[in-house]
Amino acid sequence: LLIAASLSQDILLKGPINSIFKKSLYEKTDWMKNTELLIRAVPAGVPLSAQNSLLPHLSQRDEIYLFPEISNAQYVAVDFHDGPNKYAPLDLSQTKILIEKLQKTDRFRIEAEFADAILLKRTNK
Repeated sequence: LLIAASLSQDILLKGPINSIFKKSLYEKTDWMKNTELLIRAVPAGVPLSAQNSLLPHLSQRDEIYLFPEISNAQYVAVDFHDGPNKYAPLDLSQTKILIEKLQKTDRFRIEAEFADAILLKRTNK
């Protein structure tokens, strides 16, 4: 009776067990593939500034900063694909504006671009 009640609640209320039957759990969408390509494009061991959603994937280095803090980062990694809390402490429009400013001031240039995932590299200027 307990198992039947648990399973019926899970199915009716869309609980976590229900997720294993969703096709989307096993598929990689284009934005996920692009983000993986971006993460692979970041050289190991370089100082990096990355947005909230990318930080955990790139954290194995001595110097890493939560974007918009840049400090002495040699690279900036951002993914403009929308999602919850991706751009904290900024929002999507503020992040785009800041990335444009970094490029306009010639401090950074695009090193790699995978659709909405962009890697900037510091220039020597």
